[in-house]
Amino acid sequence: MKSALLLFLLFLNTCLLADEAPHRMEDLLQKTQLIVHGKISSHTSSSFTINVLDILYNYRTGIKEGDYLLIQNDFSIVCPIDVPLEYAQQKKEAIFFLSYVKNKWYITMGDVAFFNGNKAELAFYVEGYIYRGNLAQWKSDLAGYYRHFKRNSKQKLIPKLDRESWSEVEGLSALAQLQYRSFYKDHFRSLNEHPRLQRLEVFAPKGEEPFQSMATVPGITEPISYEKMQEIGEIIAANARSKYPELEANNIEGFVYYTLSFRADGSIAALKIERPLHGKIHEALRDYFQEHPNWPPTLNAEGEAIRYRQMLHLRFKAT
Repeated sequence: MKSALLLFLLFLNTCLLADEAPHRMEDLLQKTQLIVHGKISSHTSSSFTINVLDILYNYRTGIKEGDYLLIQNDFSIVCPIDVPLEYAQQKKEAIFFLSYVKNKWYITMGDVAFFNGNKAELAFYVEGYIYRGNLAQWKSDLAGYYRHFKRNSKQKLIPKLDRESWSEVEGLSALAQLQYRSFYKDHFRSLNEHPRLQRLEVFAPKGEEPFQSMATVPGITEPISYEKMQEIGEIIAANARSKYPELEANNIEGFVYYTLSFRADGSIAALKIERPLHGKIHEALRDYFQEHPNWPPTLNAEGEAIRYRQMLHLRFKAT
């Protein structure tokens, strides 16, 4: 079951648009203007049309059930993260997160939750969890989320409950719980028991302790800082451009998401490409970490070294 879920997730998220950046769940849910259950009815080379079957969230758009919306989506990209061409051809149903910009509709942050059977799933990579639910659960959990979170005029996220009280409240929606847990990073509340939330994790070999992540051990100092990650990304991109000139010749641009699994001593146990871009870039990435296998150990709140999984990304841009 877990293997099928991870394979389905990887299939849905095979490619990443060139200017797509890593984002938090609040960036998606607070920036989107319209969330609908829709069915693709037709497509062209640069857009597709959906029939709005149900509205899950609507911020002053005037859209109603039964409307048809034209969504911008460039199908000339080999594998666009928003809606792959084969899904448009199959007229798939999904939960669409939409924004209206300069009189046109776009997919917000490149996120779409396609249905597999009667359930749709979406990975929140920064928070470290997959949300999976049926239409009624999506609708209920989104309503619960927006009752608890909004952004002020300065675009700062404002929670309804403070740090001390949120974990005592019963009946919070799955998405509200995940947002509270992310917002109050030093709160050690487990979400593993929630049936619609599954932790993104690297499975340890039988008999070994599982790798921890920021989702399970908030507030720790990760082996690779954000600044160091950017520095590493620039080095890997430069190496890839030098070794594989065909990358620039073919105008390859975009992000690669990957995870590193660290042993307790800081050495790298595994590298996994989570969202691919191009095989040659992946080779350059693996080459770098084969040459740099040892990093500072990750310490928990008690100062003990732990096995740790860290999500990272690199951006590849043509010069």
